[in-house]
Amino acid sequence: MSKRGRLTIEAVGDVSHRLIPSPAGDLLVRIYQPRGNGPFPVLVYFHGGGWVIANLDTYDASCRALTNAASCIVVSVAYRQAPEAKFPAAAEDAYTATQWVINNATQIKGDPRRVAVGGESAGGNLAAVTCLMASHRTQICVFG
Repeated sequence: MSKRGRLTIEAVGDVSHRLIPSPAGDLLVRIYQPRGNGPFPVLVYFHGGGWVIANLDTYDASCRALTNAASCIVVSVAYRQAPEAKFPAAAEDAYTATQWVINNATQIKGDPRRVAVGGESAGGNLAAVTCLMASHRTQICVFG
């Protein structure tokens, strides 16, 4: 908070939005870039909210702080939410976004060999599920 009680937004190198293709239609992601030239490690981030509430704006401050503290790119995913989108929509979106980041990291100044997933609350669950899906679908370990 500033001295006058107004929230200050933590500055990062750049913030942009991108629509990425998915089997269910385009998926919105917000990309937070640290200052510098890269290539940077990348965190694919899933917000909390019980798979029902919250959005990219709700967790904007968290993503900005992560970008600066870790000097990494944060790709925040606007996954589909219940009740409109039934299970496993959010999990499929999380997996799709992660695969897109791995395959396109260089387009966003990222290092495709250093991609991690994470999130808060329901987003942490989506991160774990994404790792399991990747392990089962690609037969590789995403933990190392």
